[in-house]
Amino acid sequence: KSASSYGQQVTVVPGRESHTGNPHVFDDYIKKLEDAKREQNIDFTASSKKFWQYVRSVLDTATKPAGFEGHPDRAEVVPKGPGDYEQFSRKKKDTEIINPINPVMISAASGVPIQVVLNELLFATKIGLVSMKWAPFCERCTAPVCTVDWNNEPPIQSYCQGCRYENTIECMSKIKVFFILTQDVFYVLAENFQCTASESIIRATEAKINIP
Repeated sequence: KSASSYGQQVTVVPGRESHTGNPHVFDDYIKKLEDAKREQNIDFTASSKKFWQYVRSVLDTATKPAGFEGHPDRAEVVPKGPGDYEQFSRKKKDTEIINPINPVMISAASGVPIQVVLNELLFATKIGLVSMKWAPFCERCTAPVCTVDWNNEPPIQSYCQGCRYENTIECMSKIKVFFILTQDVFYVLAENFQCTASESIIRATEAKINIP
């Protein structure tokens, strides 16, 4: 079985809950990253170590299931209450900085310079720790309209399924780059993009409110 997350197929692991991390597998990847041959003048520095320690600290918050594991019988319904939902929502909130990884945001959160963050994430793509995606964002609601592998070109026209706006992608400023941790390290079956109202959608909403 498989599911789609950020435009890529994810193998469904029976009995495993979404948004769960495996720091031990992560540590193995970091060891490979430390030993990997790098370009001249781009070493694994103290700032590099600080960045990956921050990522691991976030993973540590997602090691314990919140009670929403997969059930072998799809017809079986397991009763859940507000407390269960609150616990899972808290874990989802605690891990949103790495789901997906936005270089600018995680640089600010970790206190590591953006250039170091980008270097580490790009090297991490070489060993399979992360994958890089392009995401054209909707001009109206700022939600991602699609995700594209880094080695493919984003579409010129992109239709937003959320607000039904037809976007024209004619410049790089309308495209964001983000990175996804491998499923072995962070198992995710649900996307966690934030939809933030843009000025254009706020104006449109205000116009609808004011019209009798």
